[in-house]
Amino acid sequence: MHFDITDLKLFLAISEEGSLTRGAEKTHLSAASASVRIRNLEESINARLLYRSSQGVALTPAGETLRHHARQLLNQMAVMRSDMQEHGKGIKGLVRIFASITAVAEYLPPLLSRYLAQYSDVDIDLREYPSPEIVRSVLEGKTDLGIVAGSITTDSLELLPFRTDRLVLVAPVDHPLAERKSVSFAESMAYAQISLPEGTGMYEFIRRQAEQAGSALKIRIQVGNFETFCRMVEAQVGIGVIPYSAASRLGQLHRFAIIDLNDLWSLRRLHLCARRFDRLPGYARQLVTLLMPPSQGAGYIPV
Repeated sequence: MHFDITDLKLFLAISEEGSLTRGAEKTHLSAASASVRIRNLEESINARLLYRSSQGVALTPAGETLRHHARQLLNQMAVMRSDMQEHGKGIKGLVRIFASITAVAEYLPPLLSRYLAQYSDVDIDLREYPSPEIVRSVLEGKTDLGIVAGSITTDSLELLPFRTDRLVLVAPVDHPLAERKSVSFAESMAYAQISLPEGTGMYEFIRRQAEQAGSALKIRIQVGNFETFCRMVEAQVGIGVIPYSAASRLGQLHRFAIIDLNDLWSLRRLHLCARRFDRLPGYARQLVTLLMPPSQGAGYIPV
């Protein structure tokens, strides 16, 4: 098979636009030149890539396969280009991590501080995303590592344990549920709720549990982080569900009750994920080893 980067960019543009002419314009080629490139590409792989009609073009099964691989190749090239630019700035390496809000807020700060103190010539790009988006980003090569929470389909990704946490209910100290040792999530839904913003992994997870319980959350206010969440609980705005790690830490700063949830889904395991851990750069594998639970730690990752 013979093709170049321009061929792949052109093919993706055509697939996105549904038109050979508009795809050619998007990649700054003439329609005639684009047509020749696509024809040569089809001859090279000995398969038809496009169905052509008066309404435009559509992908054949072979075209769908090529689009999938073309996206991965171009994404990887973008990552490589960014990495090489960092080298030009005198930085040895860059590790991209997409993680759930619990990992970002509760576990990663001290761990990344230790790592960065050891590796002064490595930078970290840390971003918070919902777990399904993290999985997609790792699969597409947009990030080196992911940290996902709960039971989620991870397709062909490799997984390693990160931490185990559980979700709890937090309520004002004089709330009707405050004296309870445990409650069901369904029971808590009768009261006004505080939540994280729509689009965050925690919001989506709690929303799904509410749907499965056959009701809707009575959300009074949405806040941007766990600390503001707990301050709102203390101020008697409402109650809500957050990780125990956050509730325990913030319970030293604010007054509120922490109540166990007796739902099985309240216990959540967090996992590190990557396409292949053994293919990460050495400095990234060292980070993975540091991130793992102390009881497992070094020796898990080939370094």
